[in-house]
Amino acid sequence: MATVSLPTALAKELFGGRETIAVAGKTLFAVIHALEALGPGFEDRAGHTLAIAVDGVLADDWSTPVRPDSAVLVVNRVAGGAG
Repeated sequence: MATVSLPTALAKELFGGRETIAVAGKTLFAVIHALEALGPGFEDRAGHTLAIAVDGVLADDWSTPVRPDSAVLVVNRVAGGAG
């Protein structure tokens, strides 16, 4: 199972405070779907306010492969800035 690390605030809000969760899935889509089942509302945020990296590489899309020993890091997106 892949190990997913979550931001503290998100973990408290959706996952009962668990900041690390093991889930099965061969793609990022499957991992996100599994997380949605554990913490309803996660999937909507994953598409908008969260960035996700698999094994240290920022995922461009949800078809990114995930291995059973993968580390999946979820972080809040950073927005803003002046040109």
